[in-house]
Amino acid sequence: MVICLQAILSSMMSSGTLVPLIPAIIKGLAAGKRIFDVIEREPKIRGGQKFEGVDVDVTDSIRFEGVTFKYLKMPKESPNVLENCSFKIKAGTSTAIVGPSGSGKSTIVQLVNHFYSCAEG
Repeated sequence: MVICLQAILSSMMSSGTLVPLIPAIIKGLAAGKRIFDVIEREPKIRGGQKFEGVDVDVTDSIRFEGVTFKYLKMPKESPNVLENCSFKIKAGTSTAIVGPSGSGKSTIVQLVNHFYSCAEG
């Protein structure tokens, strides 16, 4: 396969058809770098981080107690996405989170995965 690719590239270079592709190749390399930057970034919150002296552990349950959350870029006068939200999900069970658009379903999943930090709770 490498030999075929080399043959194709050399024939394209000799005929001058590779030159128009250079901007696309540069864009592809830049996009690839951005993808690897995202993959390699370090999360701000690490698994096992202590919250109020308790190790984060999912062998028993996931528990939200009085969680309040608002996205940082939201205006100060806008309401919180979650306000005093409390629930417990036992390990090994399935749970459905339902509600209308904007009620915080995706935010709960993102908080559990430590993509965001809650303001309270």
